[in-house]
Amino acid sequence: MVRYCTECNTQNSVEICPHCKVTTFEWIIHCVNTGSEESPINAHTHGLFANYGHLDLQICLPLPSPEIKSILNNLGSKIKDGQKFKHGEKSDQIIKYFEVAFYEALDIDRKVLRIVFPDKKGNLEIAKMEQDFYVKQYKGVSFQVVG
Repeated sequence: MVRYCTECNTQNSVEICPHCKVTTFEWIIHCVNTGSEESPINAHTHGLFANYGHLDLQICLPLPSPEIKSILNNLGSKIKDGQKFKHGEKSDQIIKYFEVAFYEALDIDRKVLRIVFPDKKGNLEIAKMEQDFYVKQYKGVSFQVVG
């Protein structure tokens, strides 16, 4: 399990940050290689719901680990500062030049907000995505409108 100190932004595997001695982590990032062809990666946060009342975040696209950690940590900081991301919402403020979408999904026994990334041409719609690689991000998401 990867933990990020929210004070000095260093990665740790212990409860107390060795750099600044902070003893509480507001969220952690957990990256799991599932070994499944359907969804080879499950990177998600723990702590956003407990600390900020916001669904924890999830990425199911096999990106390099430093990118996943950077994205989830940056979004965690935005949530800490009061920003809310919602089911069905799209944002062009997460990755440069492209929109991402947020969808509720189930991560074992808890609801999370999955970040769905576009394909290389910027397509977020399943029917337009050119590679199955990107379509797999939608497995298990809820397409119901939440009001």
